[in-house]
Parts: sequence; C-alpha cells; structure tokens
Amino acid sequence: GRSVSLNQHAVNGSGSGSDSSLGGTFFGVPQDWFKQNLGGEVGYRIIPQYDTKLTVGYRLDTVDRSNAQVGHSWTNTGSVALSSAFGPQIDGRITFDYADRSGSVSYLTPWANLDGPGTAQAFSGAYYQAPMTSEAVTLRADYTPNKSLSGGFYVQFKNENYTYSGIPLIAGATPSTIPLTGVGGGLKQDYALSVGPDITYRPMPNLNLHFFYNYEQLFFNFQGNGNCATAADIATVSNGCTGSVGYNLNKQTSGTHTIGLSGEWKVTEKLKLKGDYAVSVGSVAFTQFNGVFIPVTPTTVLQSYQNVSNYPDVNSLMNNVRLTATYEVTPGIDLIGQVAYTSFHNNDWNYAPGPIVGTTTASTSIGYLTPGYSSPNWSVGMIMGGVKIKFGAPPPLPPAVP
Repeated sequence: GRSVSLNQHAVNGSGSGSDSSLGGTFFGVPQDWFKQNLGGEVGYRIIPQYDTKLTVGYRLDTVDRSNAQVGHSWTNTGSVALSSAFGPQIDGRITFDYADRSGSVSYLTPWANLDGPGTAQAFSGAYYQAPMTSEAVTLRADYTPNKSLSGGFYVQFKNENYTYSGIPLIAGATPSTIPLTGVGGGLKQDYALSVGPDITYRPMPNLNLHFFYNYEQLFFNFQGNGNCATAADIATVSNGCTGSVGYNLNKQTSGTHTIGLSGEWKVTEKLKLKGDYAVSVGSVAFTQFNGVFIPVTPTTVLQSYQNVSNYPDVNSLMNNVRLTATYEVTPGIDLIGQVAYTSFHNNDWNYAPGPIVGTTTASTSIGYLTPGYSSPNWSVGMIMGGVKIKFGAPPPLPPAVP
C-alpha cells in the first residue's frame, strides 16, 4: 500500500495542446494505491531420466487506486513452462505467460480539476492502468562444460494490447464522445524482443566473474485524438475531415544495449569484496501524426499536417557502478559497507508546431525543433554502512585438540 502525504497543489497556466483555449488553475492530485497478489505453481516430472519437468502457474493481482483513471483492476496471469536436461551439461527451458487485466476506465473522475475550471476533459489513457492482454514466450538454454565455466542464452518476445473505452466529454449539459465511439486515445500496443547471453567464470576457488549482455527492442503504437475526431466532423465536407482516419497515429521504436560485469572475491575467510558495473545505451525514434487537415477559425481555413518528417532520435546513456565489502565479525554478525554511483544523460528536443495554413489571407509557417531548454541529466552518489545479524547462527567451534 502507498499513502501519499501531499496536499493537492495548484498551478496557474493558460493550457496547452488540445486545452489551449482553457485558462485558470490546474491541480496536481496525489494518487494512493493498495495492491495484493496471490499465486502458486505445480510441477510434475514427466520424464524423470531426463529431468523433464512441466510446470503450471497462476497469479492474481488486484490494485485499488485513488484519483486514477482505473480505480480498481485485477489481473489474471497463467504460465506454462517445460524444462529438460539435454545431457549432463545442457539445460533448456521454454515458458509461455498469458495475462489479462480488467478494469473500468473513467476519464472524468480524476481529471476534472486537471483541465481547468468549467470543463472536464481527458484525451488519453494511462496505459499502466488500462485493461490489456499480454502474451510472452521465453526460451533459455544453459551450458556448463566444467566446474569453473558456465553460460546461458535467452530470447524473449512479448506482445501487449491495451483497450480504452470511448472517451466522454462534458460541454455544458450535453455529453458526447471523443473520439469516435469505442476508440480511446493512448498506447494501443507494444511489443518487445529481448536477447542476450551471460557467462560465469571461476578462475580461482575464491573468485567469481560474471558477464552479461542484453539487447531489447521496444515498439510502441499510439493512437491519439485529432481534431477530426467526432462522427459529425467526419461527415462534414467543409472542414476538411472527410476521408480522415479520425485520429492521429504515433509509432515509436526504441533499442537499448546493456552490458554488465560483476565479480566477487573472497579475500580471506572473513572478508568478501564484490563489484558491479553496467552501462546502457539506447535511443527512441519519435514520429508525428500525418495526413490530417485541422480546421481553424474561420472553418474554411485549414492547417495541414501533411508529409511530416520524423523527429531525430532521443539518445540516452546510463552508467551504474557499485562496490560492496562484507566483513564477518562473528559467525552471527557481518559488517557491510557499500559505495555506488549512477549517472544518466539524455538529449532533449523542444518542438514548436507551425503547420502550413491553407489560405491566401493567412501567413504560412513551419514547425521547428530546438535542442530543448534543459536536458534531463543527473547523477546520484550513495554511501551505505550496515550490520547484518544472523539469528540462530551456530556458536564458534572450540579450538582443535592436538
């Protein structure tokens, strides 16, 4: 459970994007949640001589949130795994997971204050709350040629689809739906492909080294609300919406490479040193919706978003390093010291839209892109000291008798 000790705070602004005509006060509303989960699994060796095992699992997750688009949701997850030993040195495993998340999407309750006084609008869904289905397949193989060397390789593919109900809009006393009935805005689909090897090597009995590499590619398919969103807009020829898809699309693809190295050295019987380092490099490609005419005042004037070019990639770099020392004072007490450092760098872009206006009386313009005002770069340093107590630890052995 999480309880946020934060009073609702107000921010004055003139609105932005689809709410640019609104003014006044905007509110940040804290969100509390309470989560529960319950699960279990059963395994059965179907071929004992090859240690071939079939495992079936189930998990139930429930979440209750305040000030959320989905106040209550529940997720049923089922998994089936088949593992086997293909000899004394090779193990393999294939796993299939299926998840179904349910919940009622409410756009007005939590967002009435966010869009200014007098109007309650919400144009996109929170994908981490919305109803969805997920399928994932994971294959992993491990190889141990000798006692000092082992390695593994895995491949995983995951596909997730999100469902949003029609988004209601209250304008005065007349409710309507934006966009078209049954089509909600937000992340509609994402799928991910992850691959990577890892190797563990023990050159000496008191030294372990571990290396891993991971590549992950994510694809996001967004569906937003264009100004040609309602059925009335689509049916009106004069506003330029005829033939429009009724909403804008935005597709993004990101790729991330992660390399990690760790080592553990037992210096003496009492002193252990461990070091970890990982670096991640990735990029996200952004695109803008295309092929839509947007009516402005007067309605005979159209803003054209045609043949829009993609944004440049947004690149990021993250470094993590951690050093840990553990010293055994007694068989039941350990002293622990740790230092860690994390740095993150991300380039940012600031987009000023300027679509071409289709009229001889209005000036034409074009959108432009600048590097942004403040790239989100940060670093965190950490120092930790601790005591680990093992309750019920055996007493030290008496001195050996000659």
